[in-house]
Amino acid sequence: KSQRGPMTVTGNHLLSPAYVVHFAGSASGNTLTGPTSGCMFQIDGSGRFTASGNTFPAGVRESCVVAAGTALHASSKRIVVRILAIGGLVAAAALAMWFVRRRRHSKPTEPPTPAG
Repeated sequence: KSQRGPMTVTGNHLLSPAYVVHFAGSASGNTLTGPTSGCMFQIDGSGRFTASGNTFPAGVRESCVVAAGTALHASSKRIVVRILAIGGLVAAAALAMWFVRRRRHSKPTEPPTPAG
């Protein structure tokens, strides 16, 4: 994953969707002969890469915006499971932090005894 480009992707025969992340540029005149669902170009949300004028099977979208890292596993079910898993981890971490802070800020019930 790097900040590169602009690059132009044209005149290619793709057997599977292309994953484009953090690249500037465009794609046109390409042909996808692979899957019959999903997206021909899976692009990150940066808006720096565009696709138009490509040939792809019915039921396939020319391009779709995906979160970086999820396009390599195009199954929407896997994506949903990962999002839920990450959300669960974030919630567990927030709950743990709340519990630790609560324990640190709780006042003792008895005054401390003087040393000595």
